[in-house]
Amino acid sequence: MVYLLDSVILIDHFNNIPQASEFLQQHKDSSAISVITRAEVR
Repeated sequence: MVYLLDSVILIDHFNNIPQASEFLQQHKDSSAISVITRAEVR
């Protein structure tokens, strides 16, 4: 399974929300972001 990440989880990670960071760490090999999410977070 591949997780398509939304900008919200990335923003939470950048704001040091532990749950978001933990999720990203657990699924780092099975996650993807869209070009839209990348543009939103930039």
